[in-house]
Amino acid sequence: MATLRNLAISLIRTTYDNPTTSIASANRAMTRRPTKAIKLLTTP
Repeated sequence: MATLRNLAISLIRTTYDNPTTSIASANRAMTRRPTKAIKLLTTP
């Protein structure tokens, strides 16, 4: 579980250029746009 959490956090940090973006707000944004989350996981 911790590995998946760390993967999600690192994907959020690489996606959003603003370092002050909170992880919680990024998660909320991802739940509103699931296609963006799927694209993050499937692009090499």
